[in-house]
Amino acid sequence: MLYVDDETSRLEGVILGIADDIGEIRPNNPKIAEHIRNGTTPTQGSIIREVEGFKQVLEDNGVKVYRPENIDGVLQVFTRDIGFVIDNRFVRARMQHQSTESEYKAITHLLKGYDILEPPEGVLIEGGDIVLAPGKVFVGIGKRTNQAGYEFIRDSFRNRSVYPMMPYVSDDPQKNVLHLDYVFQPVGEEHMLVYAEGFKRSPDHIFRHFKPIFLTLDEKYHLASNVLSLSPEKVVSAKGFTRVNDELRKIGLDVIELPYAEVAKFNGLFRCSTLPLYRKP
Repeated sequence: MLYVDDETSRLEGVILGIADDIGEIRPNNPKIAEHIRNGTTPTQGSIIREVEGFKQVLEDNGVKVYRPENIDGVLQVFTRDIGFVIDNRFVRARMQHQSTESEYKAITHLLKGYDILEPPEGVLIEGGDIVLAPGKVFVGIGKRTNQAGYEFIRDSFRNRSVYPMMPYVSDDPQKNVLHLDYVFQPVGEEHMLVYAEGFKRSPDHIFRHFKPIFLTLDEKYHLASNVLSLSPEKVVSAKGFTRVNDELRKIGLDVIELPYAEVAKFNGLFRCSTLPLYRKP
């Protein structure tokens, strides 16, 4: 069954990435390029430990975890890049980097019988640029998702209000916003994690919908917004985000802290590693 209406309803089914064979590490975003230059790239073993630890937490919280088939020599940790579910439709991503396009084939065995929405030529769209709230879709238009991607979602989901958002794109790894969920993520019943300076122009509309927990530039850089909500009351976040996790607890959330610093070197955390298939209405 497929159904996702928002980012925080109870998660019951998800595709979690794998790290069985990460292959050659390529500088396909500013952060991993920085680690390659500095000689601090992660090992396959460290990635596997962190991802499998995350899997255990998901299962311990009643989430059914599905996995891609392995592709030799391909990093398959970030399933959010492959596609996403809105309502009861699976939207296949159309990605900028051809190296990630093959990952879709590794999850097709999980999607048999479902309504698959295929973007046409000219559309670029990735799951990290799609953020949901009840009756709403927020689409980041930047390096990974283009204007045609926003228009495709707008025209395909006319039952929802679809908002374009303009995350800040830069070659500076400190300032670059790879995906919308790096600077904006709903949490709990009515709050959001947000780095307000991470947009080309002020996203005033999200401040009308959510109460902000503001992030600093350093917290943005380390992906503090890239949490995964298991329910409106519970969220998975990274160890080391002390201030942010304390703020989440102040609004009543149960915060599960996990080590994920090695995965983060590839410029992704918990939301990037997961493709929710079903959240309880």
